[in-house]
Amino acid sequence: DSLTQQGGSYPLTGLESGVQYCIEIKAKNNIGSTEPYVFTKATFAVPDRPNVTVAPVSLYETKQTIHWSGSSTGGTEILNYTVSWSKDPAFTSEDMAETLSMTLNLPGLTKGTMYYTRVNATNCVGSNISTVESFLTRCYPGQPAQPSVILSDQSTKLMFK
Repeated sequence: DSLTQQGGSYPLTGLESGVQYCIEIKAKNNIGSTEPYVFTKATFAVPDRPNVTVAPVSLYETKQTIHWSGSSTGGTEILNYTVSWSKDPAFTSEDMAETLSMTLNLPGLTKGTMYYTRVNATNCVGSNISTVESFLTRCYPGQPAQPSVILSDQSTKLMFK
C-alpha cells in the first residue's frame, strides 16, 4: 500500500498484532524525491498467558508465595502483573495486588482455607490472564491442654479438657 502525506504524522491503521511490517519513507517535491528511508517494525501483541506455580513446600498457615512465568511479553514491556486471590473460585470477592516482579507473597490468609489465584499480565496492547490455580493453607492443631493424670492399681488415665 502507499499514500501521499504532506508533513506531520500519519497513523497506520488496520495492522495486525504481532506482525512485522516494512515501511519506506521518502521526501518528494517538484524537483524530485529522496532515496527512500526503509525500516521494519513489528507491531506488538498481548503478552502470553502467565503460567502460575504454587509450590507445596511454601505453604504456610496464613501466607503463600506464588510464582509465574510467561514466554513472551508481546514485543513490548510488561506494564504490570495483577495478582488476584479469593476463597471463591468465581472470584466474586477477591483481593488484588499489582507488581512488576514474577513472584508475590499473598498475606493475611486464613489457615486451613482453600484459595484460588490467577495472574493477569498487561502491556500497552492489552492483557492476558492465567488459568486459575488453587492451594490450601495449612492448619496445624493447637497444643493440647495440660492433661489430668488419674492413676489406679490397674490403669493410668489421661484426661484432656
